[in-house]
Amino acid sequence: MNKLDSIISYCKYKLTDTGIYIYDKSITFIPLKPIQVSELQYNIDKNYYNSLTPYVAIILFVLLLTFILITRYTLANILLKLPIMLPTIKVALANIHSTLNQHFYYYRNLSTSEQQRFTKRVYTFEKKIIICDSNKKQTSKQYNYLISATAVQLTFGLSKITFNHFTHIILHPTPYLYHANKPLFVGHVIHNTIHLSMPNYIHGISNLTDNDNVGLHEMAHALVIDCTKALHYKHNRNFLKAYKLFKDEVKNVFTKHQLANFQLLGEYAATNFSEFWAVSVEVFFEQPKAMQQQLPILYLAIAKLLKQQPC
Repeated sequence: MNKLDSIISYCKYKLTDTGIYIYDKSITFIPLKPIQVSELQYNIDKNYYNSLTPYVAIILFVLLLTFILITRYTLANILLKLPIMLPTIKVALANIHSTLNQHFYYYRNLSTSEQQRFTKRVYTFEKKIIICDSNKKQTSKQYNYLISATAVQLTFGLSKITFNHFTHIILHPTPYLYHANKPLFVGHVIHNTIHLSMPNYIHGISNLTDNDNVGLHEMAHALVIDCTKALHYKHNRNFLKAYKLFKDEVKNVFTKHQLANFQLLGEYAATNFSEFWAVSVEVFFEQPKAMQQQLPILYLAIAKLLKQQPC
């Protein structure tokens, strides 16, 4: 059988139930017993699959690399799904909990199980995006956790929104000049970067009823941009469909608001629908009861879109 194996390795052949035809200079038929046929077929299959092994390995590697590039499925994501977390991650989660428990009102109102889920999402967000100051220097972990928590607050009701389009968040020490002939900015979103004035951000999370939360405002802009730019993610496409339905549901509210009926949202919300959305998010989280009473259609539409009920 070994001799036959070596022959078929370089000759054309056809295996049948009774023997094998060898196509060399002439056609030769070699009769075989059924057990020999089975053994030869096994060897042929084995050699075939062995020859495929390198190609399969290459294909699997390419698929894995593609998956990583598309989903940005970092080591942090993987580790968080393990039943036993590494000590360093436990320490980080404890630090996140301590920071948010002191400075983040939304977090303090969550149940214990929700807080655990929230801290894990903050940890993942903070690891996947570069948060730095306007000189591209690292910022404190406490600031990073708070900024990340704002993104998580906005998307906490959504299962997979991860702001994959964005790579940087720049924290400015003061309101900053962006356009020469315009007032100083306290936040804006451009390309793959979110800009925030840190004093204004701290004011926003410290004053809970003035409807002035630049962190939520810019994250609301970033959420829509992320879902628009990263359409290869199914969850982004689903959110974008829901956002379009949201626009249809509240278009009358927006139209009335543009007619100087500013009420709860303020004049800036009448600028365009994008600003109307961002300001509405601020009010939704800071004065949900007032929005529910004064603008019930808008409140219910945002609650349905973000899958959250703050009151």
